[in-house]
Amino acid sequence: SGNRFIRNIVYYANPDAFLISTLGWTKEMFAESDYNVFFHFGGDLHRREWSSISRPDAASSESYARWRQLGYEAHSIIADPLFVDVQNDDFRLKPDSPAFKLGFKPIPVERIGLYPSPNRASWPVPEHYDIWREEPVLNP
Repeated sequence: SGNRFIRNIVYYANPDAFLISTLGWTKEMFAESDYNVFFHFGGDLHRREWSSISRPDAASSESYARWRQLGYEAHSIIADPLFVDVQNDDFRLKPDSPAFKLGFKPIPVERIGLYPSPNRASWPVPEHYDIWREEPVLNP
């Protein structure tokens, strides 16, 4: 309880996926959820609530509109965040991304990842030894 979900980009393509899935529900589960950009390729945004782990068939689904009626996402938008090149894992934002209007700050991707260090026996990573890199899972 008391979780804050602020200024995030949620981007997915699985037609069966839910924006949020919870076991039980109270309005206090999230202290705040706002200023987010949501984008679901070819689908609507839904929230799923499970009544119990043992009865997955007892899940119910609510729309994003209902989620907003609970007091969340007053300033959030549903829009393509305009990544530079999703197919090639370039998740930097284009200058006209709607996320910037909500106060999103770019993640400094050039400062993330492997770096030379006397504490790293594995540096440098040989070009052919690329197992640390994940395969993209999004194919819009």
